[in-house]
Amino acid sequence: MPWEVPPLVGVKLMLHPVLLFLLLSILGPFDRVWVDTAVLMAALPPALNVFLFARQYDAWVEQASSAVLIGTLVSVVTLTSVMWMVKSGARCRRCYSAKAPRRASASAARRAAPRLRV
Repeated sequence: MPWEVPPLVGVKLMLHPVLLFLLLSILGPFDRVWVDTAVLMAALPPALNVFLFARQYDAWVEQASSAVLIGTLVSVVTLTSVMWMVKSGARCRRCYSAKAPRRASASAARRAAPRLRV
């Protein structure tokens, strides 16, 4: 394994979601769904397109393939942890808007839906 891979994978899988969360909490209140989605997307492992670009341009092929493999293996732990934190509510209240959207129940959605008459 090339020496560059562990720091790159660590930055991508651990530092990137934390920095994004801090940036969103500084920039202002956002809906909870948007913050959770952004943090989950930031916690995803490096994509295969990294390897494809490296192979196409014949540069850093070994490092790219190692980063995809190691990142995918390590993301089993890191992505599961981020999903647990999002689901359990372990987050900052400052970065969310005061009015979090509520989900309507199925019966309320059926009552609100217009009925078609034939």
